[in-house]
Amino acid sequence: MDTHIADPETDELLRRYENWRWICHYAGNAPWDASEVENGRLHFRYGYPHPDWWAYVIEAGQNGGYRVLYVSTERRTTPVESSQGFFSRLQDAGKFIIYKVGTYLRSANRMEMIGPKWRSAGLDPQVDAQVESDEVVRYVLRSNPDAYFIMALGDMPYSHILPMSYDELDAVLLEGFPESVTSRLNVERG
Repeated sequence: MDTHIADPETDELLRRYENWRWICHYAGNAPWDASEVENGRLHFRYGYPHPDWWAYVIEAGQNGGYRVLYVSTERRTTPVESSQGFFSRLQDAGKFIIYKVGTYLRSANRMEMIGPKWRSAGLDPQVDAQVESDEVVRYVLRSNPDAYFIMALGDMPYSHILPMSYDELDAVLLEGFPESVTSRLNVERG
């Protein structure tokens, strides 16, 4: 992923991520680290370079699309990577990262988690699930078959991210935050 070229989708993702770094700060939590590009991959780290840091990484696929990885050094000296999913569009990989940052912050602040609500709601009605194997499912946006992601069979709650815009996802993730946090979002950084 070459982010040296002006790319509106990458710029939007980085702007949204930076916004969530500020939300962490406003909520009284340590913000995630600034995003970085290393070896063509976009890193979103927490706690780097201290022991037990972890991150989400987006890397461009060889034939298009984007793979999201989880990287952790927990109880290790060498980071271990595990695949989180493959996304046909950068914006969907980006929304997945924002969801992870937002739900981490919700958990840290002992707020109601979104995943259980989405799990009990079942598959998002705007999304089809195409089982590719006994372990993998392709979640496809009905209104745009080119918009999809491939994940493990049990990751159905993420289907709710696919039809959302960044603004809609932000609204869901910010639900329940005090006004002392939400009122500062557009005022102080303008």
